Amino acid sequence: MVFDGFPVEAFTFYQRLEADNSREFWQAHRSDYERCVLAPVRALAAELEPEFGPLAVYRPQRDTRFSADKSPYKAYQGAFAQRVPGLGFYLQISATGMQASGGYHSHSSDQVARYRQAVDANESGSRLAHIVTSLAADGLTIGGDRLKTMPRGVPADHPRADLMRYRSLTASRDWPVGPLLHSQRAFGLIQQTWRQLVPLCDWLGDHVGQLLVSLRLDLVQLGVMAAASHKLVMAADLRHVSVIEYDDDVSHPDRAESVRHQDRDASVAGAVARPASVLLEEFVLGFGVERRGRFIKRHDQGLVTHESAG
Repeated sequence: MVFDGFPVEAFTFYQRLEADNSREFWQAHRSDYERCVLAPVRALAAELEPEFGPLAVYRPQRDTRFSADKSPYKAYQGAFAQRVPGLGFYLQISATGMQASGGYHSHSSDQVARYRQAVDANESGSRLAHIVTSLAADGLTIGGDRLKTMPRGVPADHPRADLMRYRSLTASRDWPVGPLLHSQRAFGLIQQTWRQLVPLCDWLGDHVGQLLVSLRLDLVQLGVMAAASHKLVMAADLRHVSVIEYDDDVSHPDRAESVRHQDRDASVAGAVARPASVLLEEFVLGFGVERRGRFIKRHDQGLVTHESAG
């Protein structure tokens, strides 16, 4: 399929979904979504791929496990061209129009530390300040997770104080519903904006990089996850159960403490524990664990196992 814009029905579909975000509405109008939204997004992704790499087209279902909002479907359709995990180019359509953005959205403590170190350094920090200023001057919106106050230990008169407050950093441009989006010109809008964002993504890739977190546990993939005040129990499959104990409040990455990890073979009574030093990093779709041994994430089956560190 050749991309020739988003039909008017794509945007009216989301207007109606916002008014009735129910499974009944979705089942009745699934064909509208597939024809007017999904098909054009996939066609657009195919045309962007030669320059920006393959795009992941996100599923429409929402993850409502940790949200007070139990609406089953997203009120937008997104796609992401990943450079490294958590960093790349993003596009989205919704009832209000289309958006193109880029940057890094994940913000583990190791990434934040590398980001602030690079912002603090004169050469790399000045380069990022120039990139961000140029993007803002071109009409892009600078965004990301930003602290209300200065990070601990950073002086208030730091020459790049505003940038030091970010924990993740993005830039985006939005277009309202209109003739531009209903034609092939929508491809050019995304392409031009992503090209503008290449220097930002290059800088972030060079200085922030990907997550060092090697285990990202999703409750859908895990068989069991039970939490007590100082213990988390996870089952990656029927054979392995991991027990993690910690001593402090680690719900915030900056306050994370070392924890003790034990891996037990559930099929063997009294299995010998193999301790390894790990860091409980953040709660994301369950929670993440940063490698301090030789941990392995098996992407093919979504199982999480680890080798003995000893």
